[in-house]
Amino acid sequence: VCSSDLVSKDEVGHRLDYVLPFGIDNFIDKMEEYVPDSKESLENYFKLAEECNNALKYILSTKGVPNDEVMKNKFESFMKVSTYSHSEVMDMLGIPLHAQEILNTYWINFGSSETEISFVQYASQMYEYIKNGIHVLRNGNYELLYALLDEFMKNGGAVRFNTCVKKLIVEKGKVRGVTLLNDSNIASKHVLFNGSLHDLYGKLVSKADLPIRAVQRCNQKRFGLRRFTVQLGLNRTIDELGIHNYSYYIYDSLDSDLELSKMNSLSINSAYCRCLNVIDNGVSPDGTTLLELNTYFSGSVFEEEMTDGNYNKLKNKIASDLIKLFEDKMKLKIKPYIEEINVITPADYYMMNGNYVDGYKLIGFDNMLYRYFNISNEKYIKGLYNCGSFGIFGGTMDGLFMSGEVMGELTIMDMAGE
Repeated sequence: VCSSDLVSKDEVGHRLDYVLPFGIDNFIDKMEEYVPDSKESLENYFKLAEECNNALKYILSTKGVPNDEVMKNKFESFMKVSTYSHSEVMDMLGIPLHAQEILNTYWINFGSSETEISFVQYASQMYEYIKNGIHVLRNGNYELLYALLDEFMKNGGAVRFNTCVKKLIVEKGKVRGVTLLNDSNIASKHVLFNGSLHDLYGKLVSKADLPIRAVQRCNQKRFGLRRFTVQLGLNRTIDELGIHNYSYYIYDSLDSDLELSKMNSLSINSAYCRCLNVIDNGVSPDGTTLLELNTYFSGSVFEEEMTDGNYNKLKNKIASDLIKLFEDKMKLKIKPYIEEINVITPADYYMMNGNYVDGYKLIGFDNMLYRYFNISNEKYIKGLYNCGSFGIFGGTMDGLFMSGEVMGELTIMDMAGE
């Protein structure tokens, strides 16, 4: 993939349209075109981002218990900026304000604004993203899921589909298995839970076995954004539609704090959109295009407005508003060419995975770095690990798979030590 597209408007309402290429040098050169005299500060930004990325990898390799001398000698700059927000460090680096606004483009993927999210988290993932670009599976993320599932079963793993767990079996602070809805038990000294800690400790662990520290930890966390998705099958090619980039970030302004505050209502101001055909036109039949539009809500505004009587009307209105936003901001037409449409509301996501939200916010004392250092400390029940969108990496797709990989490795290490 060659680039992403950022579309917004300036303070007086003039349209802003920036094409952001992949590759660190390409990105910096393009930014210098958009914001003259920003090159040196951006070079320093990505140099620091690379160090933060390497430091996080090292901390993770130590299970959150790094060597102090290694941290001081190899990651001194990382240590200096580890407690600051993305916005604060950009100021320290002397990055021009408009360049900062463009750098903040990807905040919507994390669900946290520039002043909320830590520099370490945003910059380290920004480094990976810009350096390596996007890799997309032709048959979607389920293609990777099926590949992992096949390999798991080839190696003796057993999978129980449509099997719901209603209780975690705990004895003296150690996990001993799970109880299913039919009251049968599966014994195990190791359990990986993919879901929110609120569901884990509020529904699956009995009060008698509930560690008070786990309850306190839940109370420190803040839920992230609610996602609303419209998937479209269009009977025109990307060239006929005028779609030339894989991803589009659409904002009413480049002030991420302001844009985040607008998500407290059901008005549609921001969107993250992607088109798979830009990467591989073979993902849909000749002459067609697959387009996905995403917008987000904060708090429980969607659930508060939703009732049994107005659900379909509400869903259709938001979907229509989202399509109109894309058309207006991109100055192109897609509505006349819709052949297939699939709408996924926060309520649909709840039915799929039991949660309205994409995970916990990685902010304040619950940022990614804090979670890294607490991998070992947060084992309130021995043998139990939490993964998925509510794990240490947050709710991005990369974060989902990384958390599963890391927690799986830690579980194997625990098993080897028994």
